[in-house]
Amino acid sequence: MKIVWVAPYDLRQLQPELRLARPVTRGHACSWIVNLADALARRSDVELHIITFSPLVLRDQTVRKGNATFHVLKSGVPILNRSYPSILPLDLLTGFQWEVSRIRWACATIKPEIVHAHGTEGCYALGGLATGLPCLISIQGIVGELFKVEPSIRFWLVRRLEARAIKRGRFFGCRTDFDTGYVKMLNPKGEIFFLPEAVNPCFFKVNWTPPERPQWLFVGSLVRRKGIETLLEAVALLRPQASAARVVVVGDGSPAYLSALRAQCKSLGIERIVDFVGFLPADGIAQLHAQSQLLILPSEIENSPNAVAEALVSGLPVIASSVGGIPSMIVNGKTGILVPPKNPHALAQAMVTLLASKDLQISISKQAVTLARRRHFPTNVAAATLDVYAEILRRKDYHE
Repeated sequence: MKIVWVAPYDLRQLQPELRLARPVTRGHACSWIVNLADALARRSDVELHIITFSPLVLRDQTVRKGNATFHVLKSGVPILNRSYPSILPLDLLTGFQWEVSRIRWACATIKPEIVHAHGTEGCYALGGLATGLPCLISIQGIVGELFKVEPSIRFWLVRRLEARAIKRGRFFGCRTDFDTGYVKMLNPKGEIFFLPEAVNPCFFKVNWTPPERPQWLFVGSLVRRKGIETLLEAVALLRPQASAARVVVVGDGSPAYLSALRAQCKSLGIERIVDFVGFLPADGIAQLHAQSQLLILPSEIENSPNAVAEALVSGLPVIASSVGGIPSMIVNGKTGILVPPKNPHALAQAMVTLLASKDLQISISKQAVTLARRRHFPTNVAAATLDVYAEILRRKDYHE
């Protein structure tokens, strides 16, 4: 089966073969896409092509790596080799017309049987639909919902294009009841397939047991909607018990917001126990899983956070907000603990409850691993994805 993905892709995976204006050292890893691509490309019955855009390439390039072919197309401001500035986002203002036409042209050259578009927050869903080929759209984040908790001009523009793609689509890969409900609200006739994210194999190697050292972990982008401020307030409420603890915060954010978080730690009197370690690769995060007592993600909005999926796979107990799609990932009290968002007192109480009982920690860990390792194992997700492709291609109305 010849398949084209139109998707964001971690260009670090394509170095040094890919010629760039400057090296890529940081950025969104899109790890679920990389993990699934690796698993799918290993199959002998698949020819996988991945189309992605980047302002960092000097020109359009095709790179063969592993068993996949990557078509990296030039985007953004040509001379500066940067994305369009936020004050003049020409790609958004034009409805991604240039990018959509490039995707249509590339697919006409490759001639795949099916197109799989990953995400509705960029050009990829609209581009996949424009090819006229059978197209599966995987839902990742939902900008229409993000806009409600973090309004911005960019989100306002993107949500209109996201809604257009969902209304025009027919086949959707969803992960939770939350994204399924959002698709059905905009497109009642849309057909939904359950396709969870594929988690990096390094997390399957973690055999978590309760550590002696009290260490609590946060993994995620340092943006307000992730609830990091709520976490810091909860830690301050536990200050007598937390005096010997270490709170490790993994993730990048703007210098201004990071400075504000450090100032909050100082005002709460917890600056000595909170470590902001910045970006870490997957194996570094897996190592922290093995060393930590729990992962805490008190977000205000999420669909299917990768940090939670990874922790469930490794067996690290999770406390997370009961928002968006998280209740589809965690059975409260069984495979993790759910708390209301923006409520540091409820979060602190959940932390006390979990930390007070090693038996509860071990029970939650074992039940989470049993479910998550089956759901998120890359080979299993690849097989399920191919089954969906085959089902879509069997539909007669695409061939009449």
